Amino acid sequence: MNVVPFTSAGWVVLAIADGRLDIPGGTREPGESMEATLRRELLEEAGATLKSFKPFGVWDCVSTAEAPYRPHLPHPRFQRLVGVGQVELVSEPTIGNGEDVVEVLTVSLAEAQGRFCEVGRVDLADLYGLAAEVAGR
Repeated sequence: MNVVPFTSAGWVVLAIADGRLDIPGGTREPGESMEATLRRELLEEAGATLKSFKPFGVWDCVSTAEAPYRPHLPHPRFQRLVGVGQVELVSEPTIGNGEDVVEVLTVSLAEAQGRFCEVGRVDLADLYGLAAEVAGR
């Protein structure tokens, strides 16, 4: 699951230690609801709480790994739900492993799209544009 997050001040973008930019998201734990997954991932990766969420798409994915990331996850084909969500930044990211989030940025839509394009992630720039349309922002 992934969420394109926004606050009243702008769009949230994650800066990762290796220089990548990303959006919050991750996989469900056994028995975890989709909403609980979103809430956990947002707190872990962005230090944010979820105020609202509107799904608008599904990515059909194929893993090149030999085994699933976690034993309970489908492999090699799986889907990721993506949506737009209003969030409130309440703390530093709490993630202890996986992505090393070094900064949580809140920027304008144009700046988010520009930053993603600068690092070759035109797909995420386009995703933020679509999310803004879906959210009516």
